[in-house]
Amino acid sequence: MLRDSDDAMDQGFYHDNKKRMEQGLLEKMNKVINAELSGDGLEEDEKSKKRSIRNTFNFQERSS
Repeated sequence: MLRDSDDAMDQGFYHDNKKRMEQGLLEKMNKVINAELSGDGLEEDEKSKKRSIRNTFNFQERSS
């Protein structure tokens, strides 16, 4: 296919339009995801504010 042909130009417009549409969809999806994950969930719950995070590992020293 020649670069200057009508078919090549149509194909170029198609790919450019497809890229713009995909980019727009990705931006919308990122906005929704960021809106849902913007809070950490601990701000709303008083019980979780009072609870401290403890170390879940049990470290024991062993002498050899």
